[in-house]
Amino acid sequence: MKSSLRKFLAFCAVMALGAMLNPAQAAAPSGVKAKVVKVVGIANYSDAQNQSGPVKQGMEVTSGMTITTGPGSSVYLDLGENQAITVKPDSQLSLDKLSIDKTGADTVVETKLEVKKGSILGDVKKLSAASKFEVKTANGVAGIRGTAFHIFAVGIFRCSNGQILVLTSSGQAFTVNQGQSLNAAAPQPTLQQLTPAETAAMVADVRELLAVVVVITREPVGSPTGPSTEEVITAALSATLGITVVPDN
Repeated sequence: MKSSLRKFLAFCAVMALGAMLNPAQAAAPSGVKAKVVKVVGIANYSDAQNQSGPVKQGMEVTSGMTITTGPGSSVYLDLGENQAITVKPDSQLSLDKLSIDKTGADTVVETKLEVKKGSILGDVKKLSAASKFEVKTANGVAGIRGTAFHIFAVGIFRCSNGQILVLTSSGQAFTVNQGQSLNAAAPQPTLQQLTPAETAAMVADVRELLAVVVVITREPVGSPTGPSTEEVITAALSATLGITVVPDN
C-alpha cells in the first residue's frame, strides 16, 4: 500500500513539475473540441451556457458539457491526440476539462472527466510526461497514462492494458495493472483479477470503440493497396490490449 501511495504521489509530482518547467504551456492551453463520432439510440447534452439538446453524430463537444445516454444507447467520442471514449448505456459523463497545448516540444494534454452515472470505456495512448488524464467517480479518481479502461460511476476501475493509478475517496492509493480491477466502493478495496467474462467483454467493447473511432475517423482503409478494415482493427486492438488478437472469421 505504501509503495502504491509513493507511486501515486510521484505521478502527481511529475505533473506539477512539468507545469512549472513549462509555464507557457501551463498558462495558456488551447481549447479542444471533441467530436461525436457515432450515436446509438438516444442521448442528450447540456453545457455551461445552459444550452441542451440531442447529441448528434459529427457535433463538437467542449469543456463543461455533460452527455447523458438512455437505456440501450451509447455515444462514441474522439477527444483528439489518440483519446477515445464510449459513454455506455444509461450513463452520464461530464467533460470538465479538455485542452491540448502544442506550443512546446511535446504535446501536453489535460483531460478531466467525471462519470456521474453508469460507466465509460476508454482507449488512451501513451501521453507525454507533462500530460494529465483524470477520471473522477463517486469513490475515487483515476490517473490514466496509456491504457484501455472501463470505469464505473460507483468507483469500479478495470484495466485491460497499461496501468491506472487510483486514489480512493478514503485516501488509499492503488495501481491497477493489466488484467486487474478495483472496487473503490468496497469497505476494504482490494485488487482483483478480471474474470474471463469481464475480459471478453472488454475485448469486445474495445474492438468496437477502435472500429468506430480509429478506423472511421483516423485510418484510411479499404483502398486496393491499403489494409482492410478488419486488419486495421486487429492491429490497433493488439497494440491496445498488449496481446495477439485473431481476426474474426
